[in-house]
Amino acid sequence: MGGDGEHVAGADNVPPPANLRVTANEYNMTVNWDSVAGATGYQIAIDGSSPAPAQPGHVFTVRAGQSGIIQVRTVKGDKHSDWSQLSYQVADAPKPGEKPIQWVFTWTHGGWKDGDYKTGVLREYFWAPGLKSPDGKARSYERPVSSKTGEPLEAPNNMPIQKQSLVSPSGMFVNDGSYAVISWTGEGPKIEASTNGGGDTWERSAISIEKRAVSTAPKADGSGREYINATAGYDLRWLNTETRGYENRDVKPGDKGIELKHEGNIMVYSVIRADGSRERLVWFPYSDLRSSSGIELHGGTWGEITGVFYDAS
Repeated sequence: MGGDGEHVAGADNVPPPANLRVTANEYNMTVNWDSVAGATGYQIAIDGSSPAPAQPGHVFTVRAGQSGIIQVRTVKGDKHSDWSQLSYQVADAPKPGEKPIQWVFTWTHGGWKDGDYKTGVLREYFWAPGLKSPDGKARSYERPVSSKTGEPLEAPNNMPIQKQSLVSPSGMFVNDGSYAVISWTGEGPKIEASTNGGGDTWERSAISIEKRAVSTAPKADGSGREYINATAGYDLRWLNTETRGYENRDVKPGDKGIELKHEGNIMVYSVIRADGSRERLVWFPYSDLRSSSGIELHGGTWGEITGVFYDAS
């Protein structure tokens, strides 16, 4: 899971493709990017392969749990740009008893409503086709796209979308041992992508339940990113206890997603590493939740989302 690099012209003054993005259909991944004016073609390299000619809509096949890096560059005659790149992570195959999360609600709070309904702009930040769809998938957007073509809109209809949520069903964690796993193909939650500098939890780019939230942020030493406690109002001076606390962890290549699990009298967020191991991020009393509590995803940098849950009843 990761994201685009900077989009600056290379040594040959050829701009690289912008808005590199990927969607998944079972085990077929489709790669798209914005067209570059004057381009005579593009080249793609997947997981370090030799560059090959490609066009937007390029499809390649993956397996469950696979992760890697997609690179695309612009070709103009005998010149080419620097690479744009995007890391990707394919969700693991469901384990026995796991079911897709049937997302039940998505909403937006101001910021970008298009005055002309005829342009067919999606009016949700997250898009789960029909909602309550059986596959547990949804899609996030940072900027509006056409609901007819799925392509980004041009100015003035391409203003950033703000303050939206995708919500799971309630009551998923009533039984001890129940859990949910969220994986994604884009950058995932990014605290610097929050709409107002990280105010209230629902305005943050994060995964949350009852405003107990996890996001990622750049490490202070500039050596990468780390998972952080993004809970609004949490006093970082509090000492960790058995029932409430947090542990910042490095974001690593191949991370498979975030798990939220009911463990005895606490709820635990964990990152799922490439080898399937779990490392705790945030934990808090289960009694903090209400029966109506559902998972909420905020922010537009998730890409395509896959959610599964296990009911330990």
